[in-house]
Formats: sequence, structure tokens, C-alpha cells
Amino acid sequence: MSGIDLIAAERTRQVEEEEWTPEHDDEHTAHELALAAAAYAAPEQLFRKVEYYDEKISFLDCFPTQWDSRWDKRHRDGQRSLAHADDTPREIRIRHLAKAGALIAAEIDRLLRINSGS
Repeated sequence: MSGIDLIAAERTRQVEEEEWTPEHDDEHTAHELALAAAAYAAPEQLFRKVEYYDEKISFLDCFPTQWDSRWDKRHRDGQRSLAHADDTPREIRIRHLAKAGALIAAEIDRLLRINSGS
């Protein structure tokens, strides 16, 4: 399967299993879909929240704060949930990138609907 095939399959899964329809996506007007995509696309080191109080440096997670934390499945995937108990780190990374691509596609479609007035 190619990358585009994985992204298309993930988008289909999001719509059919999670019921993230175009109408649902249209409610996310604060760029949440793109933020979630960025969070899934980022290497693990970038999406972990790290704070150094002595040096006053912090790296904040870009996952949409408006969303319920149960929709952020990055941590669960990293712990190899029972559904994917045999996944390698590479397979987990590919799954995250497919989710990111599907979220980007959803955001593009949302913006196209706005531009077309439908």
C-alpha cells in the first residue's frame, strides 16, 4: 500500500467508524483539524510537553485544546494498545502519519466547502 492509499483508508475509517462527517468537520473553524494533523505528523520529541522551570523554556503540544483528550490517541499508540499489540515503532509512526494526512485532507475539504459556499 502506498502512503496515499493509507491516508485515504484512514480518512474513510474516520468518516465511517468515528463518524467525522463533513458537517462535523465544518464545526472546526479554529483550524483544529490542521493542528491535530501537525500533532500527529510531528516526531515524538516535538509533541511531548516539556517544561524546564529553571530555564523558563517550554514546548507546548499543538494538539487542539478544544478537543476532549480521548481523541488524542498518540500516547495510546505509543504504548501499543491491545488492538495493535504487535506494532513496531515504525508501524506506529506510519499510522500517525496516515492520521495526519487524513486530517489535512479533511481540513482542505472543509476550506474548499467554505470557498464554494456549500
